Amino acid sequence: MFDSYAVNIDFLDIIPCVFDDLDVSAKTVKGVIYLNLSLLEDGEYFRNLSYIVHEADHTLQQITGKEATQNTDVKSGDNYLSSPEELSAFKIQVDYLEDEFGKAEANDYVNHLMEYHDTKDKELKRELLD
Repeated sequence: MFDSYAVNIDFLDIIPCVFDDLDVSAKTVKGVIYLNLSLLEDGEYFRNLSYIVHEADHTLQQITGKEATQNTDVKSGDNYLSSPEELSAFKIQVDYLEDEFGKAEANDYVNHLMEYHDTKDKELKRELLD
């Protein structure tokens, strides 16, 4: 991921991460990753790293882009999931889950994601799992 943005992997060490009371699992604002406090309590440390992987992609988008990334605060439907910024980050997150926990875990996450966003777009699902 860092290579694709031409950013040294050592940059990961200085990306700020903050735990906060959020209505989502994680978000990135101005290069700072915010994680939901509940992630500290669920005992899923390695699975929860997938949120940092996702949000690190957003940080890289924000610090390397020529324009600001699209605001995706409205978290509903196909438009949110298929925005270029979100699609990139979700694909990287799904790849991490598959690498660390297997295809079934990645598939379960994508099913949950699509259900949460109330979409049945089979092409989008296929793209997330490729």
